[in-house]
Amino acid sequence: MFFLRKLNDAISVPLLRKYADLIFAMNEPIKDSLIARGVDEKRILITNNGVDEIGPPRRNLRSPF
Repeated sequence: MFFLRKLNDAISVPLLRKYADLIFAMNEPIKDSLIARGVDEKRILITNNGVDEIGPPRRNLRSPF
């Protein structure tokens, strides 16, 4: 498993540095890891891994017609 992770990092991070205009990171440690591997900090956006609590109102799907 360690070998596959190293292989993935060896292939994906150079591709991210070269071709990605914007990279989404799930949290600050992932962002820091990408920056340490040479990805430009300006191209990394942190997104929360979860569901937004604000959304459309719930409907009662079992209501009679």
